[in-house]
Amino acid sequence: MGSVWGTVATSNAARVVRIAREEGLVRDAHPIATMLAAARVPAGQMFDYWSFAARGLETSELPIAVAEKSCLEDLGLLGFLLLTAPSGLAALETFAAYGALLTDSRRWEVRRDGDRGTVELHMLASYAPSLGARISHEASFAHVVRGTRELCGEDVDPVSVSFRHARPRRALAHERVFRCTLVFDAPRDRIVYRARDLDVSPRAASPAMWGYLRSQADVVLRALSPRPVVVRAKEEVAAALLAGRVPDVASVAATLGTTERTLRRVLSRESVSFRRMVDDARKERAKALLRAPGVSITRAALDAGFADASAFSHACRRWFGRAPREVAGSGAE
Repeated sequence: MGSVWGTVATSNAARVVRIAREEGLVRDAHPIATMLAAARVPAGQMFDYWSFAARGLETSELPIAVAEKSCLEDLGLLGFLLLTAPSGLAALETFAAYGALLTDSRRWEVRRDGDRGTVELHMLASYAPSLGARISHEASFAHVVRGTRELCGEDVDPVSVSFRHARPRRALAHERVFRCTLVFDAPRDRIVYRARDLDVSPRAASPAMWGYLRSQADVVLRALSPRPVVVRAKEEVAAALLAGRVPDVASVAATLGTTERTLRRVLSRESVSFRRMVDDARKERAKALLRAPGVSITRAALDAGFADASAFSHACRRWFGRAPREVAGSGAE
């Protein structure tokens, strides 16, 4: 599972897409719809979908709205693992151990320190902050908090919830769901509970069933083999652009844990040009930026890796046959 961006289980992605449509949050088509026939979809595409769904909306409401329409049973095998765990803390530890069943784009760490139980989120090293990633984080935390209440009782609230990203313009939905101290621009993404609140035994707790389901989950995790190097290289190029870096073959190879020579040989064998890979990534980045609310042409040019708006304009005409402002007004398909 050592992909650069990671992947998301299609069932998880499809659930988000379905809820967003049912709630009227999304009406237009998005490329992720064409990927839902596969077992997994790139996490980068999921982040892009979150950004896409937030167009023209009060984005702070979006992650909470999606989380409030979900329950543990919606998580399939992982959900039943959590429901049958012997305690709330054991369920959170299980979530950390088997979270890759949903997505391997992040790692969860759960620990008990005295009278506190802590749930901490760690992204992959190449993770670059973005609107979509921020919304995904908030939705994940809302899922964890709501799921913990489903297991331990509706009156179980965290002591605090911390996010590394900035506070959204409105946080009323967050206050409604988290019901605790909210900290933004924090050093880490973390949920803190009173340990005693996590010692509760869920209604469906069954150590025997929990053990059996864990054995099944182990089989599934072992089957999640690494994706092709070419796919991972494309994701790292996209991640570099999101982080404001100009991707080069040497840095991409290093991130993938290989040499520049080996990466070039793999790309050549697959008839893939690194230069074309970068150009395609810039095109997709430009497409996302131009349809994002409040992003100027100059900002889009710089964020897509161009030195100025003029070079960006030439590239847009080559990619889309239209000027950037025309693409922004009609959608870049």
